[in-house]
Amino acid sequence: MKKIYYILIIMLILNFNLLIPANISGKTIQSGNVLEISEENFPDQVLREILMTKDNNSDGYLSDEEIKTIKSIKLDKVSLQDEETRRGRKPMLTKEEKAKRYCKINLKGIDKLTSLQSIILGTGYYKGYEQKIYNFKLLYKMPKLIGLKFIGDSGIRKLQLYKFQKLKNLTIYSADFDSINFGKRSKIEYVSVIMCNIKKRLDISQLKKLEEIKIEHSVITNLKMGRKNKKLETFYLKADLDNIKKCKIRKLDFSDMKNLKRVEIRSWGKLKNIKFKNNNKLNKVKIVACPKLKNIRIVKCKKAEKISKQIGLKNTLL
Repeated sequence: MKKIYYILIIMLILNFNLLIPANISGKTIQSGNVLEISEENFPDQVLREILMTKDNNSDGYLSDEEIKTIKSIKLDKVSLQDEETRRGRKPMLTKEEKAKRYCKINLKGIDKLTSLQSIILGTGYYKGYEQKIYNFKLLYKMPKLIGLKFIGDSGIRKLQLYKFQKLKNLTIYSADFDSINFGKRSKIEYVSVIMCNIKKRLDISQLKKLEEIKIEHSVITNLKMGRKNKKLETFYLKADLDNIKKCKIRKLDFSDMKNLKRVEIRSWGKLKNIKFKNNNKLNKVKIVACPKLKNIRIVKCKKAEKISKQIGLKNTLL
């Protein structure tokens, strides 16, 4: 009888152990089909707070099924800082806590979210502390990531977009970069640059799939386009009026962009030359406040006369 009791006790102990989570010690990063929403796995507190909202059964873990439902992440600490300031949370934090919460983003663990398709990265501001994104390179590994948006400075000076596998949509808002490298194999279709400063030439000439580019209230020293931009349909360019002298683009050539339909250029003080050639789908052109623009050529465009009138030219070919 004693042996039977011993066997039963051992069986009960074994069954009880099976009920204990594999990461009960807090050291296991990922076990089986669950991922713990812990500081070790996701050191960024705000990211953890976001992931907690994706934890449908509130058990502190992300299952495979829950991970599959995470298609987008809005890690916008600019908006969060404003919101929490209004709610009175900001005064409750120390300076170091404010800087860590709002000015820094740590993307460690983001690569575990394998179904992620788009991400917004926004760094807040606190005087005396740098704005920085850590572990940004992990985004290169994301197999389904097609949308990326920057808000504010990031500590990244050279944006190497060619390292992304499937990126299609890029938005940069209120950020500065020394250079942006798209690469020859880029799949980018949409680019929006708003209130930014790009110190070196912005080269989009290799973007074969680019359909739309918008540059608003930004400083661009030079812009390179090319014949490979055959799918480009919409082009919008507006200078940063507060830094108009730094906006140094002097010529634009839209030759052989066969799908180009709309062009709008505003407040570009140093622009002198524009060329349209073989743009048979071009239907709307608007040019405003470009005082030095003297030479506009419209060659072999089906709607040359209409374009000329829109620009305010007397002749179709200049």
